[in-house]
Amino acid sequence: MSNLTITANDLGSPQFRNGRFADETLNLSGAQTVAAGRILARDNVSLKLVNYVPGGAALKSTGDGPFNLVAGDAFIMDVDNVGNATTTFDAAAATIADTTAYTGGVAATITDTTTYAVADQDGLTSIVTLSGGAYDGVAQTVTFSGATTTAAGVASQMNDQLQGCSVAVAGGQVVITTDHGGVDASIAVGAGTGGLTWATVVVGTGGLADQDGLTEIVTISGGAFDGVAQTVTFSGVTTEVLEVAEQMNAQLDGCSVTVSGGQLLITTDGKGTDFDITIGTGTCALAWAASTAGTGDVGDIGAVTATEVHDLIEADTTATCTVVGDAVVIKGTTELDFISGTALAKLSLSVETVTANDNGTPKAVMPYELAGANGDNSIRALEGGEVRKEWLSIADGTTITKAHLDLLRNFSILAESVRELNIADNS
Repeated sequence: MSNLTITANDLGSPQFRNGRFADETLNLSGAQTVAAGRILARDNVSLKLVNYVPGGAALKSTGDGPFNLVAGDAFIMDVDNVGNATTTFDAAAATIADTTAYTGGVAATITDTTTYAVADQDGLTSIVTLSGGAYDGVAQTVTFSGATTTAAGVASQMNDQLQGCSVAVAGGQVVITTDHGGVDASIAVGAGTGGLTWATVVVGTGGLADQDGLTEIVTISGGAFDGVAQTVTFSGVTTEVLEVAEQMNAQLDGCSVTVSGGQLLITTDGKGTDFDITIGTGTCALAWAASTAGTGDVGDIGAVTATEVHDLIEADTTATCTVVGDAVVIKGTTELDFISGTALAKLSLSVETVTANDNGTPKAVMPYELAGANGDNSIRALEGGEVRKEWLSIADGTTITKAHLDLLRNFSILAESVRELNIADNS
């Protein structure tokens, strides 16, 4: 390569001479400053910044990521007419199920020890307070009316007036049984005005105790709520699986809480390998199985990175790819035929056939600095002449090679090393 000797004022520019210019469109991915001396390449009808060593291949760039996809999105592409190949983006949510025993709770009972027939209870009272269930802590007063001397008469009137329990006669005595079963079920008979006497209560067993006022802590990994420890505080009677699910679902973000097979199931909103669920140390009595982490071939299907797109396309097709900033340049030797698929538009691709022609081949130089906007920019491109080799640059800082310079030469742009005569040489 010969040396070109010019002065700083030679033909108005120290960087090029005998320039030939053309009106072109420079398409940019995002607003950016394009330095003078940038090498530009053809990309269908517009120019692009050169970020790679091209080879006259069929090239197509995606838009900028991250890409908002859904599990199962895919596209079909034929690379160099070897047959259709499908790139599919798979992802599944993380889940965790509880192992809490919600069923099998045994009710509380209390039996009176009154000797019947008893003195007439007409106008007298008995006070009953239940623990657990919908009437937890409510003192309910029974007022007897009319001649009430037998166990059957007492039981009938108590059964009619009490809520959250049933009253019957068993073995000649009055027995109160809670509707709610479980370890928190109990019965207390207060000091009414009647003459009934009672044995010690037999408290409930099994099931889930009321979680009112207790807490559970849930941390989602991945997505918008990554690493945030969220506290659920249960309020009101919370003993059944549906009640627990409803309150957790209302208070948690980044997931949903449902009932499956009689147990709680927490499912992350996001899908992919980034997602998991951790249960912290709350004060409630819920028990949990091990979580199942999210799966798939991307970390977050709602924010797929350019690198993940690159890896999947190369794994599923014969295309080669290059990550350029937040975009992916897809390369075939002679042709890329984008056929169909839900992922195309989401990647800023379309149904089209891209042939090699001169796509991606360095063919022009930016002669001045441009404050470029996202999308198309009208420019006056240098498309012929002699340029200073040291002035040229590539968008991502890649070293300019002989391959770039030889391709520019094909478009009558000659890159030369320059020695400026107005700079003292003291060597």
